[in-house]
Amino acid sequence: MFGNQIENPGEISGLVEQLPYLKALWVNGNPVVDNCVNFTYIGEYFEQLEIINSRFTSKAADWALLFYARDQTDVKKIEDIRSLDLTAKGLLYMKDISIFERCTSLTTLDISGHPEFLMTEEEIQEEEAKMKEGSPQADNIEFSKR
Repeated sequence: MFGNQIENPGEISGLVEQLPYLKALWVNGNPVVDNCVNFTYIGEYFEQLEIINSRFTSKAADWALLFYARDQTDVKKIEDIRSLDLTAKGLLYMKDISIFERCTSLTTLDISGHPEFLMTEEEIQEEEAKMKEGSPQADNIEFSKR
């Protein structure tokens, strides 16, 4: 859905609702990405969506990590992953990071590009408030420093 000039998040929702098993969605190059304050949270409306525009949703789990390990052709399960580049992938959106405990073969992990790791609790709360603004799912949006 790259560059289709979609402006209304409802257009994306309407299309994605027809794909209940969709795991990842890229809509870069559409005005909605820049014009909708809480665009990232559109992923929270869809039960199976683990990645939106290369960033994790709160549902990110095995599939999402295996997707980012896809260059390691012999990797079939989380325990086989040897390296992961999760640069700017929105790790704080993940509800359950215990999945990394299962990455027993992991030797290289790049988590750069996450300025939120350096934010104070107050800054995180401010960012959270901005993201919640106007979202009907506001009660479900929560950042946390782990």
